Amino acid sequence: KDIGTFKYTIYFDENTKELFKINNVEKTSETNDETYYFKDGKFVFVKFNNATDGSTKLYNGSLKDGKTESLKFYQNKAERFQKEFKKSH
Repeated sequence: KDIGTFKYTIYFDENTKELFKINNVEKTSETNDETYYFKDGKFVFVKFNNATDGSTKLYNGSLKDGKTESLKFYQNKAERFQKEFKKSH
């Protein structure tokens, strides 16, 4: 049973196929707006907006000393989006 919807938009250079960002909007009981940024083929950071409570969070794409579960979650999600982009472009 579907419990929500999602939509994502991909921003890239049409000539070089370089991926710049992916905006993902998910609507369930809340509306979350995530924008994943890429540079030189690597995930750089994600901007997370929760439309329900108005909060905004930024997560750097670097998984150095300060690893967090949230960052791992968003990094994995960014990598899945990037993989799908590469398949289709």
